[in-house]
Amino acid sequence: MANLALTYGDVYKRVSEFLRISSNPLGTDLTLVQDITKRAYREFLYPVHPESGLLHTWSFLRSRGTIRTKVGEYLYPLPSNFVTILSSPKLINGEGKMNPEYVDVTKWMGLRTTSVATGTPEYYCVDIGEYHPETGQLHDVKFWYTPDAVYDYTYYYVFEPEAPTLSTDYFVGGIAAAEVIQQMAVGIAESQEDENDGEQQNKASRMLAAYMLWDKAYAMNAFGPGWDDARQVTRPLDRAGEVTDVS
Repeated sequence: MANLALTYGDVYKRVSEFLRISSNPLGTDLTLVQDITKRAYREFLYPVHPESGLLHTWSFLRSRGTIRTKVGEYLYPLPSNFVTILSSPKLINGEGKMNPEYVDVTKWMGLRTTSVATGTPEYYCVDIGEYHPETGQLHDVKFWYTPDAVYDYTYYYVFEPEAPTLSTDYFVGGIAAAEVIQQMAVGIAESQEDENDGEQQNKASRMLAAYMLWDKAYAMNAFGPGWDDARQVTRPLDRAGEVTDVS
């Protein structure tokens, strides 16, 4: 069964036709329309709503990850496509065990300074990991207490999709997302090559704003309000990193 979604090749060929180049661009023309398409894709992935001014997180960039701890190890690399965490790690088959609560890196360091004991992790933080030109910026999860056993956790995070390379590659998000990306690419071609922020650019802005509203409503219905806030309910900590009595 054929897929109705536009491919990478469909979009950059549409850009080429809009610029009156060719339906099958080659050489520098091909590079130009592919660059425009990838720019549109980048802008689509991290859009700012024109009314609220807030960055929108697409529901289809939600992915599930797992962590299996080792005795005596507190640091665990997150996936290379990790952007931000959406939910605290939850124990799989962890009856009678508490799930760790989120703290920021400074508070985690305070806890680590206070004690390096092992036990069931009570807190975790997400820290900046290593950077490699081949993979980009990486991130880590750090637990406190340091795990004293093997624990299996599951969590949700926002991921960054791979760049399209083949003309047959699909964009993330499906049919509707691809239509918006195509219009954004045509809009960029209009402003960049024709130096005119006109009809195509305005149409792209309207389509993007409408799709963000639809996606937000879908995500709230599917995952619950605030699913993309990455908000965690944490126990207050004082400056020394000690748990504050809130009773």
